[in-house]
Amino acid sequence: MITRIQARLIGFGVAGIIVLTVAGLLAESFPWLLTSALTVVVVAVIALVVLTVVAAVAVATALPPLTPISETSILGKHTASLGKLLVRLLAFFGNTALAWFVALNVAFQSREKVDLSIPHHLWAIFLILAALIAYTYWLWIAGDLLRSRKTGRQRGLVRISKHWLRRLRNPPLERFLLRLAAWLMDDPWLLIFVLTISPLVLTAVVSGLYNAITHA
Repeated sequence: MITRIQARLIGFGVAGIIVLTVAGLLAESFPWLLTSALTVVVVAVIALVVLTVVAAVAVATALPPLTPISETSILGKHTASLGKLLVRLLAFFGNTALAWFVALNVAFQSREKVDLSIPHHLWAIFLILAALIAYTYWLWIAGDLLRSRKTGRQRGLVRISKHWLRRLRNPPLERFLLRLAAWLMDDPWLLIFVLTISPLVLTAVVSGLYNAITHA
């Protein structure tokens, strides 16, 4: 018997082969049609990512906090301890690397003219660290949504429909939004995949729009 996961993998493989074959034919005969199709696919992916992020944030807002991983099992306790140790090690080596970077630049400044790029480098390092912390925080939310399982996510959707969607005072729109959110929250593997890549996709979109506006 073919399991559900195996059937999905086979379906994705066949769909990938068909898509690549059609894309190759379009690239040779109708390149403009291939460009239009890729544009539609990219827009659809971005829309899916945005809708999933909105639904995930809404469900995470409606659900109560879960039991910490350190209190769920022995493995969870030691995993949380290992995570704290790794964070401390990263903080130590990060401070060491930052101090070494500043000392190296100061040494170069004592020999030649003053280099005003140090504040810019420090600001870039701060932004990178802030982005990594925000991304880790977002992954924690995604992990808790997976830990709540399908029943917990559905419970969050019920609370959303009672407290938020009723304010729209449009039953057809409320049912549509609720079904869409339920579909987005149904598959845990699709959910974790979309939530993992969503910050990267949205960052790429914002960067592309910024470059297009600044270079226009």
